[in-house]
Amino acid sequence: MHTFFNTTIRQLLCALALIAGSAVSAQAQTQTQTQTQTTSENALYSGLGEKAGIDKIVADFIPLILADQRINQFFSKLDKAQFAALLADQFCELAGGPCK
Repeated sequence: MHTFFNTTIRQLLCALALIAGSAVSAQAQTQTQTQTQTTSENALYSGLGEKAGIDKIVADFIPLILADQRINQFFSKLDKAQFAALLADQFCELAGGPCK
């Protein structure tokens, strides 16, 4: 089960990266030259909507985890609010944001 969960998280992060890559690409095409360009270090973070966007993704993701009968037993005794905050911080850091 632990391997399954790690694979699921990796798949989620890959999907988020693809979605954010598409969003960043579309944004870059419409951006004028006078606007500040997104730096490569935080392009994914910006594409995800920064902290507010990541918080929304996590808020939508947590109920999916809790409803999944294959993995929800791993999360049954968690403090859901703390788990959401830690997961959002982890996604933020992995996306190149300022969270640590």
